Amino acid sequence: MDIGRGIPRRCDCVASTVVLTSNTARNPGRRFYRCGAIFGENHVFKLLDEAHNEEFVVVANKLATMEQDLPT
Repeated sequence: MDIGRGIPRRCDCVASTVVLTSNTARNPGRRFYRCGAIFGENHVFKLLDEAHNEEFVVVANKLATMEQDLPT
């Protein structure tokens, strides 16, 4: 499943994503996006901090493009 860059808002199954907090030994206290309907391999899972970093890059690129399009 390719969930793309940035914040996943919907899963491929069309369910909205939810934000949960991990309680695993590997990622204690880390927040993540997950499919709001079903947990499994073919449904959204993405760490929140990684999603936000990607979203920042997407927004920064859009802003740079808009700034270039402004008349001088």
